[in-house]
Amino acid sequence: MPVIFRTYQGSGTFAFDFGLQVTADFEITARTDAWIQVTTTLAADAQTIQIIDANNRGKLVGVSLTGQIRTPRNGQMTANKLLLDVVSMATNPQSQTLSLTMISRDVVVIDYASSQPDMPVELRHGLTNFLFLGCQASRTASSVRLDKFTTTVEDFHVTYHVLPTFNPGDTLPEETLLTSEAIVTIDLNELDRANDAVYDSLMLLSLANGNYIASIYEDFLQQGTLLKTILTPVKTMQYYAADCCIDLRNLAACDLQTFVETTFEHYRRLKQDLGLPIVLEYYLQAKLTPLPELKYLVGVVGIECLLSYVPSYFAKIGKWKAGSGLRDWIISKIRRRPGTRSLRRKMIAILEHFSIPYEQSDLRFIKIRNAIVHTGRFPRSVTGVDAFNNLFSFLDRVLLRILGYQGKYYLNRLHHFQRELLP
Repeated sequence: MPVIFRTYQGSGTFAFDFGLQVTADFEITARTDAWIQVTTTLAADAQTIQIIDANNRGKLVGVSLTGQIRTPRNGQMTANKLLLDVVSMATNPQSQTLSLTMISRDVVVIDYASSQPDMPVELRHGLTNFLFLGCQASRTASSVRLDKFTTTVEDFHVTYHVLPTFNPGDTLPEETLLTSEAIVTIDLNELDRANDAVYDSLMLLSLANGNYIASIYEDFLQQGTLLKTILTPVKTMQYYAADCCIDLRNLAACDLQTFVETTFEHYRRLKQDLGLPIVLEYYLQAKLTPLPELKYLVGVVGIECLLSYVPSYFAKIGKWKAGSGLRDWIISKIRRRPGTRSLRRKMIAILEHFSIPYEQSDLRFIKIRNAIVHTGRFPRSVTGVDAFNNLFSFLDRVLLRILGYQGKYYLNRLHHFQRELLP
């Protein structure tokens, strides 16, 4: 179950998309699955009954809210895109009240103080599903915790820090929880560039972690003073039992730091050309799917998504030149039946282009996919667990090599996740 990690109370003006405006107290709750909810209670009268009428028309009712936060501290807030979710009426002998629940579909911004010019700002991203044993220590009066590591990307030094509510290296339940922060010190004019660097790093760490890591809030601080909070209703995924391809324990070396710093520029250069963000989402979604056959198919869709970019990528870099190899390839693709041959050819082409070692058995996923599609079952010659492990061992090696991560340590799932050098 997601949990509420922050609550705010205040008063402000609600503006409904059919023209009504009302001023009332409100409460904002932010959950660890990035669900942001705003609730308020209004006196039922001729004006507010319009809300019930609008809700009963069956169309989504849009609302915006501007107001003053009173607790936990004073601040100005805006929520420009709320949707009316629940409307309920309560009656007692003295009065009737209307309770409204709204869901935010865009950021909620809370401003507490103005920044001082020409002074750096500390930006903190709240992260889900990322718990690790760090290679740097935090010291308190009573303990020392290995709870952080730092990467340098795009000239930014980003520190990942486990929140005090968790012990580094613990196993998480299969939920969506706020576990850590990504912290970077910037000038405000660098905000967009810093955020891009953090978001790209989080996709890479999601691959390493085997679980989708989302940033669900941004806090801005200057000399320890909180200036602003941005709550973000982003996509999150439930945590899945540890299924990593990079060691999160950092026991022998700082593998997470090495991984991010090694792969970052490769990811930046190839993410559009090879569709890497959506490929990685298929990779992560496959691990969340309970049915073995469906897990396998989603993983293969991730491979097919990657391979769908091969013709345009090879044309861009001149490997399949327009008017020669590319034309011949298109003609041959049109003339032949769709199936294993075209998929196999693109798979081998990308393996050879990135110098990825492979065996013919690695390509067996094509026949297994066909069997599942046509029968709904794995072939009798394989077990679901072995097929999935072989497929994802292959996917790990393909993705890591595309990202320039070879000759460095990864976790080999076929050898019980032993830490080995990636060939």
